[in-house]
Amino acid sequence: MKKKLIDEPIVVQVIDTLECPWTKDAFLKLKLGSDKLAGGHGEFGTITNPIPVNHVQGEVFYLNRLRTKEGKPVSYRRKGSVSSPILETKIDEFEVSVTDCPTKSVLHFDMYNFTRSTVAPKGFTLKPVSDFTDEEIESMKIVNPEMYG
Repeated sequence: MKKKLIDEPIVVQVIDTLECPWTKDAFLKLKLGSDKLAGGHGEFGTITNPIPVNHVQGEVFYLNRLRTKEGKPVSYRRKGSVSSPILETKIDEFEVSVTDCPTKSVLHFDMYNFTRSTVAPKGFTLKPVSDFTDEEIESMKIVNPEMYG
């Protein structure tokens, strides 16, 4: 039985981050990747413990993999950038919802990392990257970051 690939290999994530034209401006701010930020505290995904991802593309890829505990995909909307008491850089805030569910969650992301977290916030899971087709992964790629937010 083939082991499920949880996320793209770290080497691929780092190369994607370094080759991304809108990451180059922020290169000196990038942190070595890990599943959780050093100094983060409180619930994972909150303003004091944001989810580490590799720039805008990492946010989109992470959010497209995010599922409820029941396996339902989520919808998301970027609300904007906010300050975090644990970081010098701004973090992004997203509203996350599920069809037919009135409850909405707010998740926070630190996009200045070389890799994405493989940890899901409380109440969610991440769909393994190996469960996506190549076409689905390709459709998650951002061509124009200005359109994003």
